[in-house]
Amino acid sequence: MSNIWLGCDECHRDLIANFSFAKLSIEDEGVFIGRTEAGGGSFSIGTFFLYPMLFRFRIVPKTLAVWGLIGGAMLLVSCASILFGWIEMGETMDLLLSRPIWINEMALATWLIFKGFNLSYLLDGSS
Repeated sequence: MSNIWLGCDECHRDLIANFSFAKLSIEDEGVFIGRTEAGGGSFSIGTFFLYPMLFRFRIVPKTLAVWGLIGGAMLLVSCASILFGWIEMGETMDLLLSRPIWINEMALATWLIFKGFNLSYLLDGSS
């Protein structure tokens, strides 16, 4: 994501400091707005659609699907905690909460590259 630099000597610093949708650091000559947690939050919400489908249709092993669902929930907790100011971005708790989905995404990519989809469940038509 791109970063935005606002040069505002006349800004109301209290209003800007309490802006909770972006990570802010107030500097001498302006305000630096880093990446927002909207991207991570929308990604984690997307896991609630992807991984149940992977689990239901047995496209990948169930352990990968369950692991992704749990990791997505942990990422959502991390994003919400950063959004509300309970933890800082890049803090140890943020990394611990978001690491399971990072590892799962790499494991899922590796699985799909080397093993591919299991389409036998879909082709048999059994439910």
